[in-house]
Amino acid sequence: MPVAVLKQGRPNVGSKIVNSVSILASTYSCLIPVILVLGCHHNDGVPWDSDHPIDTATDTETTVDTETEPGARFVQIAVGGWHTCGLKDDGKVVCAGLDSWGQATAPLNVSFVEIAAGWFHTCGITTDSTVHCWGGNAYGEATPPTEGGFARITAGLFHACGLKSDNTVVCWGDDYYYQVTDPPEARLTQIDAGEWHTCSVTTQGTIECWGWGDNGETKPPQDDSSFAQVATASDHSCALKTDGTVVCWGLSGDGEAAPPTAGDFIQVDVGGAHSCGLKNTGTCVCWGSNALGQSSPPGSTIFSEIGTGMYHSCGLTPEGTVECWGAFNSGAGSDPFRP
Repeated sequence: MPVAVLKQGRPNVGSKIVNSVSILASTYSCLIPVILVLGCHHNDGVPWDSDHPIDTATDTETTVDTETEPGARFVQIAVGGWHTCGLKDDGKVVCAGLDSWGQATAPLNVSFVEIAAGWFHTCGITTDSTVHCWGGNAYGEATPPTEGGFARITAGLFHACGLKSDNTVVCWGDDYYYQVTDPPEARLTQIDAGEWHTCSVTTQGTIECWGWGDNGETKPPQDDSSFAQVATASDHSCALKTDGTVVCWGLSGDGEAAPPTAGDFIQVDVGGAHSCGLKNTGTCVCWGSNALGQSSPPGSTIFSEIGTGMYHSCGLTPEGTVECWGAFNSGAGSDPFRP
């Protein structure tokens, strides 16, 4: 099936970054240096001065004392740009990492069944199937619809989307590149929001993408393959086929869109300029940029789920613990994830 076509006549990415900074500056002054780094990078996603990676130590960071719930274990992880959140089996959410916009300050009195971490905001589906978001909200990305019926949730840069129980999608937040108002009419089984684009898997097993796509990130392979899952980030996307192989498209300056050819994967996720896949053996394999160790998972650890951020990655073990690797200068993979 054809993918959503990016409408013509839109300003370039540089204009978008300038507009984002000017709009957010009055509310989130500390975003200016971060968003400029986000928009100005080499093709491999590494900051201009790769010897001095992004230092968020001067920004607000959150660490969480998990000893208050000694019996709870993690059942899901959500890895954002520079923060990570974990959902416990008691419905509580704990986060660590960059928290300058409140994205790592989870609500205390809300019980969740699924969570998703974006760049500067976080969302979750509550036990009554409604969506609750927190963090940056300059474009309405943390102001979801009030109705219920949501089954899946995903968060991108300045937008978020929810998949409803009838397999339809609802998106909110920034729509500068039509990443909110151009979703497909097809019924969907899974969805993932990236920086300025979104991709989904339809009930027919095909991939549909929409939003910004100048690097090919909205142009999945057009063949007879059947897909089970899709993952997006900044300039590339990857998808898991039903035969266990992974295919990627978009920018691949550091090999982030060049996955291994083996057909034994059960999940895939993508970060700023790297990607990771979970094998059916429970081991994690990553490819792409490894400048900060984000593509070097612990080889002996068995995972049940993985997630990737801009410069770090994490995995959830079958025992309900979380291990992270890569850039920890924002605390995104710190000890709070060891209950």
